[in-house]
Amino acid sequence: MRNRFWTDSSQSGIDTRSTKRIHPKRRRLVLELLEDRRLLTANLPPVNDVPGGQLTKLETPLAFTGYLGNLISISDPDAGNLEVEVQLEATNGLVTLVNRNLVASGLSYLTGDGLDDPIIKIRGKIDDINTALSWTAFVPAIGYVGAEASLMVTTNDLGNAGDGGPLEDVDTIAITVEAPGDQFDPPPSWRTIPGLLDSSFG
Repeated sequence: MRNRFWTDSSQSGIDTRSTKRIHPKRRRLVLELLEDRRLLTANLPPVNDVPGGQLTKLETPLAFTGYLGNLISISDPDAGNLEVEVQLEATNGLVTLVNRNLVASGLSYLTGDGLDDPIIKIRGKIDDINTALSWTAFVPAIGYVGAEASLMVTTNDLGNAGDGGPLEDVDTIAITVEAPGDQFDPPPSWRTIPGLLDSSFG
């Protein structure tokens, strides 16, 4: 046959110009198949699974765990066993990967060391990263109170699978830090023992 459909002249690997010599109906079918092939080979983005807004008290660590129902985790439909990168960036606080030692040999630290860092950037396989993320702690900055604290999660798939280059997913968890308030019970409305023994005692 003289007509060629597969060349290296496009991202899909197919020369669609050669389809012009095909019957219009068959040409339309070929073009639809080419589009399906292009979609099948496209890189799919990673996905962050993060909770909604969080609340903590002054200088009180906030834990992100499955037990508390606010677990942070990542996934990627086509990364498989390939490595990806995850960055955690704390605003008005620090972040710690409490379970980092469970996968110490499976992660590469590009920024920070996983303990009390403003930014942690790690590279590794998805299972290892999720193990490290399974107990993430955010510690508010000393003396900070307000609604402008946050933890930003950025996952980059490094373009490991499919066409289109690296893709990212970015999510920000809003964190409100409240003042502790009055930690003492109000005084009683009745006379206490000192007042009963000495009427001059208020």
